Amino acid sequence: MSDNAQSGGDGDHSVFISFSSHDRRTAKLVCKELEKHGLRCWISSRDVQPGENYQSAIVRAIKSAKVVIVLFTAHANHSDEIKKEISLASRFKAAVIPVRVEDVSMDEAFSYELATRQWVDAFKGWEMALENLAEAAHAYIRLQGGSSIGAVKLPYRPRRSIDPARLRELERLSAAREQIGSAPAATATPVLPVAPAARGTPLPNEGQAAIQAALAAYLGPIARVLVQKYATDAKSLPDLVDKVAGEIPTLEARAVFKRECARILA
Repeated sequence: MSDNAQSGGDGDHSVFISFSSHDRRTAKLVCKELEKHGLRCWISSRDVQPGENYQSAIVRAIKSAKVVIVLFTAHANHSDEIKKEISLASRFKAAVIPVRVEDVSMDEAFSYELATRQWVDAFKGWEMALENLAEAAHAYIRLQGGSSIGAVKLPYRPRRSIDPARLRELERLSAAREQIGSAPAATATPVLPVAPAARGTPLPNEGQAAIQAALAAYLGPIARVLVQKYATDAKSLPDLVDKVAGEIPTLEARAVFKRECARILA
């Protein structure tokens, strides 16, 4: 049987955490870290009330959540309850984010359910994985409802998208580029040197891939979803950059992202 994530009553959360009861300690750690990032979670060991029907509480919690996070381990691989929870998430149109806590192969049922999902590999580095996970959850919530319903009243801490050395290198490249025949600083932000495409004309796949790779450094796995979403309405690659840049939490990071895209697409 699985143990799962809420802080408060039904409907007072945005994230449901699905995991095997054998991984209870790991789930509590993930829940704690996500709530530090402003995401209210639901976890059965904390939020199923005394005397409350366990199965009914699970269904209500998933129905109210916008994101279901699945902690995938060897124990979870054999959990029929987690498979049911993933099915309920699909039924209620909640986004599912699988997190591989251990490097194990999925059984056939999980392979079917999670084949098209974007994974977060926590076993490669917990700190960065949890930050990526929090960013992805926030982005999915914005995509579904425009605001983080049930967000914890804590100051939101956007993750460090790139390390300081990488940030300084991007700034140096951008400054050098601006000194070589660039427009005066008083003018508007330079347009990326890509010819606009007519509405409805597919954008170049290579350009989209480059923008997605750059955006992933700031938002993690959700970058692919965002690029696909905004590419349908973007008139050009510069327009696509402007649209996805709005998903980056800080103005400073957005500016660096735009300059990096300008360099990549030039």
